[in-house]
Amino acid sequence: MKYLFICSVGPVQDFIATARRSRDLWYGSWMLSELSKAVARSLGKENLIFPSKETDINIGSKPSLSNKVLALLECEHPEEVGEKAHEAAKNRLVALRDEAFSHIHGELDSKTLAKEQVDDLLEFYWSAVPLKDENDYHRTRAKAEALLSARKATRNFVQKEGNHHAKSSLDGKRESVIPAEKYPQVNADKKEIESKSKVLYRKYGARHGERLSGVDLMKRLGKPSEKSLIPKFHSTSHYASLPFRDMLVRTLGDNVPKKMLKEMGDAYEDFIGGDIPKDDGSLFYASRVSDFIPDSEKQEEVKGKIEKIYQGYGIKERPSPYYALLRADGDNMGKVIDNQKSIGNHQKLSKKLSDFAKGVPEIVKNYDGDVIYAGGDDILAYLPLHTTLDCISALDTAYQNAMSDFETKDGEKTTLSAALLIAHHLTPLSDVMELSRSAERKAKEVPNKNGLLILASKRSGEDREIRGKMGELQARFKTLIDFHRSKAISKGTAYELQKLYLDLKEIDMEALEAEAIRIIKRKHESGSREKIDEKILEQFKEWIKQEHPLNLLAKEMIIASLFASALNMAKGKSTKQEKNS
Repeated sequence: MKYLFICSVGPVQDFIATARRSRDLWYGSWMLSELSKAVARSLGKENLIFPSKETDINIGSKPSLSNKVLALLECEHPEEVGEKAHEAAKNRLVALRDEAFSHIHGELDSKTLAKEQVDDLLEFYWSAVPLKDENDYHRTRAKAEALLSARKATRNFVQKEGNHHAKSSLDGKRESVIPAEKYPQVNADKKEIESKSKVLYRKYGARHGERLSGVDLMKRLGKPSEKSLIPKFHSTSHYASLPFRDMLVRTLGDNVPKKMLKEMGDAYEDFIGGDIPKDDGSLFYASRVSDFIPDSEKQEEVKGKIEKIYQGYGIKERPSPYYALLRADGDNMGKVIDNQKSIGNHQKLSKKLSDFAKGVPEIVKNYDGDVIYAGGDDILAYLPLHTTLDCISALDTAYQNAMSDFETKDGEKTTLSAALLIAHHLTPLSDVMELSRSAERKAKEVPNKNGLLILASKRSGEDREIRGKMGELQARFKTLIDFHRSKAISKGTAYELQKLYLDLKEIDMEALEAEAIRIIKRKHESGSREKIDEKILEQFKEWIKQEHPLNLLAKEMIIASLFASALNMAKGKSTKQEKNS
């Protein structure tokens, strides 16, 4: 008998989000994709509907897979298929666990507990419904989905706990398995602090004070079997530093960033007792020294060396502390899938999604970013500020092209919605992930979707959030960025407009608009004797009169200044010619 078999592998969001480093974040996503591939292989590539049959599901292959797998099977006992798929996922998890633990070079407080923490991680649900007639595919799939949802509602997973009191620094729930004596005591002298910190970093991949569970150690130390599949792990600071690196190349030459980073890395190595990545932009930031070196006096010594390197190259500028985390997802995808009445059409949709996801890493790489995850219509990526808006536009275009042949039963197309979080490079990654998930939900609240939400989360001060239609919002931002870069408006203009709105929003709107235009005329450039260009002034009048609330325009101007600063650093200040154009 033929069965429509659907299964879900987890945990997903919470597991991925519990990360302190970029590597933790990537490995969580990669590992779950590997478990889905193991399940897909157990079902037989020729039986797959989602992912598509053409998707590479071999061990360690590059494509990222969704946590859901759908297949058409011919069997007598679907429960045996479910058990086989479950075993495949468990076996792959054990193999990844053992590989990761082989890189632990120190003893564990309880290796048994560490293994149990990983083994208890897996969540696996499945349902199977007989498919008597392929013309009945749509109804059968809907029933299988409903059964899967019901099964998910009856969870039966229990996390093993040990006897320790120290909890994981990543999730705050699981117990640390690194022996307490490996950490320096509270009142330890500098020599003990330095010595034990070196051991923690070298043997466990842990920084001083960082408590890690078995699951954390797996994220921190696990590697794909093929070296070619191991992505280059960069810190959040690295992406924040990329406009600065472009400036170094533009002004001093192609080899200068590499030479500076090597010199800065050398300044660390005497203190951490191990290799430090000398191609990561985090070395440009003196504020990152404390991540590796606990002793305050030696921190100051390394900071002094870094400052001398800057002076030796005659560099007065310093890198910006902000980078972008992009999260994007397809709109109405569930409805589009529901409208695929036949297996053939569903497979065509799966193929298009797979092809789109396969191309995402190259698109993002073209804009100096890196993909953490790209499975189907779901994207998570790091980007530097000066390329982000163009990258979003490129992804949106690629998605529209890939999905142009598919629609809902009401004739709606699937579109891409995205949340762009501008974050400080020192903000904990788990906090950034939580903010980005919330931002993505809000982006999908834009009427008719294809929404874009930009959230600027500074380390101090209020968060500023702007939401609008993809394309329209980028166009307005690019105009505002051009105004900032050509100094047609000053940074203070936005803050004064914001204050005007808060102070006088209850008065006559016409008077409020008139005062706003007066401020824009007066504040367009600090110390400048030039009058503001009439075309620029007319643009602001148009925005204000289009029922574009003044406080939102002020927020857009403030956020646009962050992009403008990154572009000015990467490409140089806007020239008079650019200003006139």
